[in-house]
Amino acid sequence: MLEKALWVRRTRIGRFDLQIGPRLLAFTSETFILSFSLPNVHFHAVTAYDILRTRGVPLGKRDFEGQLRTRPARSPPYEAHQMRAQTSLTAAR
Repeated sequence: MLEKALWVRRTRIGRFDLQIGPRLLAFTSETFILSFSLPNVHFHAVTAYDILRTRGVPLGKRDFEGQLRTRPARSPPYEAHQMRAQTSLTAAR
């Protein structure tokens, strides 16, 4: 099995170098998360999902998305609700 040398060296606060085999990658915390970590997590999640689907596991979009983080829904302001009711009555005539 091919082993890759991996090491991290902190250069300054919020900045570090990541050595993967012969490649030296310089990151800030933000660029590491946005351009390295998230795409890798997404790739592996999609690949696992695809493999499971091809083997007949009954997975759907909601299984892939996981639990949605939503806020409590608010009812529209009274005036907007009244305007909508009037518009629908006018359109019905």
